[in-house]
Amino acid sequence: MVPVRRTSKPKPAAVISMGSQRRRTSKNESNRKQRESTGLRWLGVVACLCAAAAIIWAYVPVQLSRQSDAVAADPVGIFPDRPDSRPTAVQSDGYVGSQSCRTCHQREFETWHSSYHHTMTQVASAESVVGDFNNVDLELHGHKFHMGRDKEQFWAEFDNPSEHDGRAKTNSVRKNIVLCTGSHHMQVYWVSTGNEKELACLPFTWLISDQRWVPRLSTFLIPPYDLDFSELEPKSVFEFGRWNNKCIECHTTHGQPHVNGLSPGVTGPQSTVADFGISCEACHGPAESHVRTHSNGSDAGAETLVVPSKLNHARSSEVCGQCHFVRVHTEERIQELLSSGEKYRPGDSLRDRYDVHGDGSDGSRFWADGMIRVAGREFNGLIESPCFQHGEMSCFSCHTMHKAADDTRSDADWTDDQLKPLMRTNHACLQCHTKYESESVLAAHTHHLPTSHGSECQNCHMPNSTYSLLKMTRSHQISSPHTSETLSTGRANACNLCHLDRTLPWADGHLAEWYGHERQLPDDEGDQVSVAVAMTLTGDPGIRAMAAWHMGWGPAREASGENWVPPYLAILMQDRYDAVRYIAHRSLKQIGGYDDISFDFTVAPTSEPKAPAAIMRRWSTQAVNSSFKSGLLVTPEGRLDSRVGTLLQNRSPVDLFLKE
Repeated sequence: MVPVRRTSKPKPAAVISMGSQRRRTSKNESNRKQRESTGLRWLGVVACLCAAAAIIWAYVPVQLSRQSDAVAADPVGIFPDRPDSRPTAVQSDGYVGSQSCRTCHQREFETWHSSYHHTMTQVASAESVVGDFNNVDLELHGHKFHMGRDKEQFWAEFDNPSEHDGRAKTNSVRKNIVLCTGSHHMQVYWVSTGNEKELACLPFTWLISDQRWVPRLSTFLIPPYDLDFSELEPKSVFEFGRWNNKCIECHTTHGQPHVNGLSPGVTGPQSTVADFGISCEACHGPAESHVRTHSNGSDAGAETLVVPSKLNHARSSEVCGQCHFVRVHTEERIQELLSSGEKYRPGDSLRDRYDVHGDGSDGSRFWADGMIRVAGREFNGLIESPCFQHGEMSCFSCHTMHKAADDTRSDADWTDDQLKPLMRTNHACLQCHTKYESESVLAAHTHHLPTSHGSECQNCHMPNSTYSLLKMTRSHQISSPHTSETLSTGRANACNLCHLDRTLPWADGHLAEWYGHERQLPDDEGDQVSVAVAMTLTGDPGIRAMAAWHMGWGPAREASGENWVPPYLAILMQDRYDAVRYIAHRSLKQIGGYDDISFDFTVAPTSEPKAPAAIMRRWSTQAVNSSFKSGLLVTPEGRLDSRVGTLLQNRSPVDLFLKE
């Protein structure tokens, strides 16, 4: 079974809605600050952090509602006994579906078919479902789930919560899996609610690399929650209608929610798509006219389709941007989307339709300086880059939607990020910045050996500062490292993301000496701690996730060493946030030497203290008489300096949800 966090259940102070992005706070606690109570639990000669939440936040990524005090005398389950129904693929508005392209464009069809765009949303089948449905029992806060399959049909059987009181269980219900989303890192599963074509989400996610089920909310960087059917309306737990209202927008082609403006007598969504997944017409536009013309043997009409790579750099990038950016909707636009879907078509001006520039006040998506903070929104970063604004850089400078015929890489290698060959190397930048082809010129510019990680353009100008899917990924806002960005936003500069063991004044001095930056800090490092240690101990949850990920990143381990890292990963494995604990444990496994210590990130830190304590004890015996930089706060006796506890007490009180 999936271990479930057991916590005391104080009344949650707030309910945060992902759908409306509004926070509704109870009257009695409207002024109450959310702070985390942290301290050190010392075992033997070493410290082990025990982080306890002062207040448990209740959170699910849909519109949430509190249970009514009134309990129905005759409970009605939220899943009625009605036949399953789901959104369907139909031809409409000139969209004819990807199969219409296959006859003439066989190779393009095959390369697209092997990509993760194709499998973004799929009808559930033996081919598409990757999770384990072989008689698996799961449990979530006292509610039992049984996953099973009958040949081609996958299903989940679980207690049907009462519509009016989550504490009441009306009967057991068995729901067939009708759609699945994702196939690269994780996969989630959708069932029919019985209300027309409305879908609900199973509250578990299958982690593909880990080959295990976890509570769905554990895969998001969100405030700690107590997902209890007795505290929240059960429809919130299963995210009723979320697929129809939101996911359809970017996880299908020509998705039409048909949630609003329904005919009389129709009680629920009538959602349709041209294709499940991101298919040909998502990028090339509706193909009906093109197909009709060429089916008649004529070349006329070919211009009705858009070839994104042949558009100018700005307009071609907007084709990708229609999904890969943060949308800011007006109320009128929201109503339009919920009725008939997005009206943008490839080749249109996306920026005439939306404001796509960063909002530094929205900490759930942007850093304070307006740089995008979450992955999957790369267009927001690209358009703020000088290479885009003053040059002709586009998405297609590095990426390709169809693997070239002479590309010798495996499909698996290409599909990971759909990059052109050599685009993970300096060749990506040398397409324009040709003078750095010379190793001597490159070394003079980077002040690193030309073959080192410090001379890889992307490590300095596209650092891993965006978060998504339990990991950090490269920023797509091309920039140069400055210590001012760390001082103003908390985001570590690129120098300190490799040199984790170094302080901010150290980076400040080198940037001033090498590139003429104005000094931001005094020369003397004094009592400064390393940037990574500060991120770990005092940063907000997103910054702590960044620290945890970089501690397992190969180039950082090579530049900084790793003998000082385990105690800080042990601290992060006691974090209040599931996502931070997961990333920290994965980084520890990448370092090695602790694989025999069992740990489950889905279990509350107060219930799982043994693993971090064991890590600390083992590290301490190895650290005795070792030499450590002063900024790492490690004593020669293999202990953490007392300042660690002081810094922890000053950790950022911010509760953060990064909206991927």
